[in-house]
Amino acid sequence: MVYSASAIVAKQNNGDSLFYLKRELLWLIIGMGLFIFMSVFDYHKLIKLSPMLFVFSLVLMVVVLLPGIGNEVSGAKRWLKIGGFRAFQPVEFMKVCLMLFLPALILKRREYLGEFFRGFGVILAVVLVVAALLLLQPNLGYTVVIGSSVILLSFIAGFRPSHIGGVILASLPPLVVLIFTEEYRMRRVMAFMNPWADPSDKGYHLIQSFIALGSGGLFGSGFGNSRQKLYYLPEPHTDFIFSIIGEEGGFIATSLVIAAFIFILAKGFKIALSSRDEFGYLVACGITVMLGVQTIINIGVVVGMLPPTGIPLPFISYGGSSMLGTMACMGILMNISSFSRGKIRK
Repeated sequence: MVYSASAIVAKQNNGDSLFYLKRELLWLIIGMGLFIFMSVFDYHKLIKLSPMLFVFSLVLMVVVLLPGIGNEVSGAKRWLKIGGFRAFQPVEFMKVCLMLFLPALILKRREYLGEFFRGFGVILAVVLVVAALLLLQPNLGYTVVIGSSVILLSFIAGFRPSHIGGVILASLPPLVVLIFTEEYRMRRVMAFMNPWADPSDKGYHLIQSFIALGSGGLFGSGFGNSRQKLYYLPEPHTDFIFSIIGEEGGFIATSLVIAAFIFILAKGFKIALSSRDEFGYLVACGITVMLGVQTIINIGVVVGMLPPTGIPLPFISYGGSSMLGTMACMGILMNISSFSRGKIRK
């Protein structure tokens, strides 16, 4: 699907219709190596390593903001620039490190689960630091992904619902302010509310996505036969690749993709429940929750249920950083599973 969605653009911009496919295959090979390594590396050792990994990820998040190092695209600095090229997106590394560090931190403070300042407040402080760095890029989409995932993980870990609910309510006013103080964010919300009010500008992305999904019908137009990828639908091989799947494969293909994600998420929670220790349980839950949140947001945007955020679809959207982060998480899940077969979580 990356090839089908990107071939025309790749030929026009790079002189090679296989340009994006070749790069995605390279990242997939590297990602498979990372998957294998993480699946055999004893995840219990990550308890001690997680603070250092988290601090390193914070450093990368700061470095990406520095002039000459961070690559600025459309006013946002989200990529580390190496040799003049966008090479890496630190937030993808941060996601993995956060889902290792927070479970380790929760276990250290388990006796304070019922307290705010010494319990959930500590987790909140960590997330606020990450959120602040993301908003400086700016990257509100991933801020929402990480914030939502941590909230769900906190529920699972056993923090008091009243504390979590209070934080959710307290975060709504700042979120509204963040949206309506930036013109491009406000435009996205307005487009989400009524894309047909401005079909040639604010609502353009969403309307083109609707056209792609609607024209696919039940069985689709066939592989490679999408019309919306011909410079109608922006970002067809990244953020809106699900639309191209719907156009070329129809309702059948999109249903299979959603079913595949449901299967992966179900397996992730099954691995968590069968984990033999609390750290493996929380890490597996955190990874699964974050994967689910990101998938729901991407598909929700494509079908018009959520405002556009620029979040890729795991495993499928083009992007090396996303692929490496996702494959590393899957390797950790496999690792926890291999340690847990036939054993009960303590």
